[in-house]
Amino acid sequence: MPLELITGPVNSGKAGLVLEAVEKAAADGLDPTLVVPTAADSDLLRRELAGRGVTAAVRVVGFRGLWEQMARRLSFDPRPLARFRLERIARAVSDEALTAGRLKSSLRLSAAEDGFAPALVTFAEELGDAGADPDRFDAVMAAWAAADSSLENYSGDLAVLYRAYRERLESLGARDEADFVAGLLAELAENPQAWGQAPVLLYGFDDFPERQLATIEALAGPAGAPVTVSFPFEQRAAFEARAAVFGRLEALAGDSVRHCRRGTAHYAPGSAGPLGGLEERLFEAGAGALDPGPAVERYVGGSERAELELVAARVAALIGREGVAPEAIAVAVRDLDEGTVPLVEAVFAEAGVPIALRQRVVIGRTALVRGVLALMRCALAPDPAAPASVDLVAELVTWLRTPGVSPPEFLWQADVLERAFRQGEVESLRQAEERWSRISGLDSITALEVLREGFRDSQAEGFRRCASQARRVLAAAAGQGSAPVLSGAELRNAEALADLLVGFDDLEWLVGRSPDLAPSPAQAVTELAAREIEVGESIVPGSVSVARPLALRARRVDTLVVARMQESQYPSRGRESPFLGDLTRVRVDAAATAAGLEPLWPDGRPDRVAAERHLLHALLSRAERMLAYSHYRMTDGGEPANPSLFLDDVEELFEPRPPLLVRRLGETGWDEDPRLAPSDYQLALAALRPRAGREESYLLSSPAAIDSLSGRGVWSATSLELYLRCPVAWFVERFLRPENLEPDSEAIRFGDAAHRVMKSVFDSLPDEERRITTGNLDAALAALDDAVGTVAVVSPDPVQERIMRHRMGRMLSGFLAQEAGSGSSFVPSEFELEFGSGASAPADLGDGLLLRGQIDRVDLSDGDAIVLDYKSGATSKDWPAAKWLERGVLQAALYALVYESERPRERVVGSMYASLRADSKGPRGAIEAGADVGREDITGTDRVSEPDFRELLSEARELAAGAVAQIGAGVLTPTEDPQRCAFSSDGGCAHPEICRRYR
Repeated sequence: MPLELITGPVNSGKAGLVLEAVEKAAADGLDPTLVVPTAADSDLLRRELAGRGVTAAVRVVGFRGLWEQMARRLSFDPRPLARFRLERIARAVSDEALTAGRLKSSLRLSAAEDGFAPALVTFAEELGDAGADPDRFDAVMAAWAAADSSLENYSGDLAVLYRAYRERLESLGARDEADFVAGLLAELAENPQAWGQAPVLLYGFDDFPERQLATIEALAGPAGAPVTVSFPFEQRAAFEARAAVFGRLEALAGDSVRHCRRGTAHYAPGSAGPLGGLEERLFEAGAGALDPGPAVERYVGGSERAELELVAARVAALIGREGVAPEAIAVAVRDLDEGTVPLVEAVFAEAGVPIALRQRVVIGRTALVRGVLALMRCALAPDPAAPASVDLVAELVTWLRTPGVSPPEFLWQADVLERAFRQGEVESLRQAEERWSRISGLDSITALEVLREGFRDSQAEGFRRCASQARRVLAAAAGQGSAPVLSGAELRNAEALADLLVGFDDLEWLVGRSPDLAPSPAQAVTELAAREIEVGESIVPGSVSVARPLALRARRVDTLVVARMQESQYPSRGRESPFLGDLTRVRVDAAATAAGLEPLWPDGRPDRVAAERHLLHALLSRAERMLAYSHYRMTDGGEPANPSLFLDDVEELFEPRPPLLVRRLGETGWDEDPRLAPSDYQLALAALRPRAGREESYLLSSPAAIDSLSGRGVWSATSLELYLRCPVAWFVERFLRPENLEPDSEAIRFGDAAHRVMKSVFDSLPDEERRITTGNLDAALAALDDAVGTVAVVSPDPVQERIMRHRMGRMLSGFLAQEAGSGSSFVPSEFELEFGSGASAPADLGDGLLLRGQIDRVDLSDGDAIVLDYKSGATSKDWPAAKWLERGVLQAALYALVYESERPRERVVGSMYASLRADSKGPRGAIEAGADVGREDITGTDRVSEPDFRELLSEARELAAGAVAQIGAGVLTPTEDPQRCAFSSDGGCAHPEICRRYR
């Protein structure tokens, strides 16, 4: 029976069709199985089916549950080994190859590292998915080595490790998941009738890895089972990464393909236009503008905490003031790890917003597991009376403080014991035990002695007794003989301890199979502590769901906030195999094909950028009423942070831009804004933190320091601007100049490259063609394509490089098109005019004002000149001439004076800042009213009379000269003007701990 494929855009009613099919199959007694991506999706779909009156008649499982079901029907064994056991087998194989000298390449240097065995397990499963047994992999590696003899040792080592791993699994009668599924599908091919006619329906997936896709093909093909797959797809850029998967599903379905149309009924009133339009047009070229209305919002935080505080306060307002149910709100956070989760939990708790959160936890960092492993470390001490054992006293104290271990009346005595240890009054673990015996009135610490006796008996017995002790700890913490309902940290501790018990079972199994498979007891402690589990629930009634994007793909929500939309998260760089990366696999397959072998990865190099576009599109389509997205400008560690490279793709769809909420770095107070609802706790906290106003001297008193400042001589315009904005920032960044250990940010490299590209474009055009018009725009765009393709590397990351080149081409083509329609009569004539660097002398503007810099471009017409300074960012509110003196914006004015001093025959009639962004409305700055009168992209207020223009240049020069004089006098007074202070205006202060105004 062919597969039935239900496809179409997202939000096109596919879910309803699948659930109707499930309901009908259940009513007909066909024993249907509904397969969904995650456990949370399983719970959600069970509730939805229950609402339809469908309960026990349907199994709702993930793919692992489906494979288990297939294995039972086929009586197929053995089940795949747990990951921990596989990694121990990989470790034993690696150690054996290393000890025997069988590794000849650089792999021998890394084979003993902790991460090597887990990476080998993952690599072996990838080869299993590719259908590569050891013989086939040997042949492919030999072909690769034949194509490049320098790879002979490396390819040979990979073949040795893979064969040894597979043979060791076979000798143990064990399988990994890839081998298990491959064997399961082979068994199904031999006994296709074993599954029967029970329908299998798959919903919520937007991708199928090879293992899952092969399962669908086997069930719908040889087994002839009724299989229904819901899979969103359109022939457009957002779905490019899923074209190959869709093609295989479509071929399998034949004529049984149902195409659904895009629907809008699920959107709240007023939201279908912006949200539906975003889903339909994202990543599409030439998409028309959408009015965001109240359906789309954007938030910016000065720091990680500030961003989350803004999100939490907005969510609180949605719940408290707008009546949105908490469970109808989702906050997507991609990097939900141990570094991020505590901050998320703390901020939402301060805001009074309950959240449901599923996270990965390292079990060794939870209280109960930490206590059991501390006891285990003490039990493994070779000589508790030796002075070297004194370091284990801290472990003993950890055990004694473990919940449920010591009676409450003795807990303070653990503090006494720790104090004695820290003050050197305890010289060994044995002395600490004796002290505790005197405190407790017991001859010894019973649990510790039981473990010691176990490990003296055998390794396996020691592990069994550790497991038994862990069960007692769990019972004591939960309350012996009771059945408590655990939540929060208690539940996290209990689940971590349960996984520790699984770990002890794994160790016992390994020891029973072969002693070399198990780690030493000391190494076992380390490996057990590093185990990870997922804890918590992402969907809880009455709580806002905080989840990773993939966890949200199968459900819609009223309100979606995509938080932390940073450069490193969207797109994510992903992880390539450390053994054979994406590009290397292409070369391996090419060598295999040349040798007449079947390639291992015939689909070629994965397009990670396309996959990231698809993920973001799927995520943004989940909102029914309101969508918000946010990012932060600086990490909490003080490092600058760039927003996602996809942010432009989203924002260019909206005109006007979605309304913006900003919370500055270090801000404690809250503005009166109906969109925000800070909690009573947050308001009280803000009231306790008034900013202290105190008079302090900000004059340098050291003559040597003042001499050093005044002796600098030559200045850049941007340096003087920085001083006028914030003398403290200038002092740190331009005078102290701490060495930057990191390379320039990609944003800086992008801007530099864009400048070089623009020069290259104009240099490649004949002099008479340099004024861009509609007539020569095509030639200019062709020159742009060449320049973008040949510009130096923008990013060391190939994925980012591709994105940024594409973004640069799109941005600069828009800029050139804007120039072509400007109507200017001036001709671009000079580019990157340098002064004060290399062999060029500094520009002397008088009163000790010596300048260095580079004028990006000068346009000329009959002896008149317009100076242009390129900027790769958005148009700034500081660029209009009316803001120059008020905000200390000097560069354009000073460059005009510099050019006149360098080219006395030319008269500058305008000096402008030109944003290179495609959405720029034209340059901003100052230009004489009678200059370039046919130009249509000049803002009216930027045109000034000739006397006013000259006066503006003169006042800017005087302001710059005054700044030089102030620096020479050692004046470093922080500005109190909120328009200039980054700390006050946008939370972007880079030196809040250095500036005495805020200490």
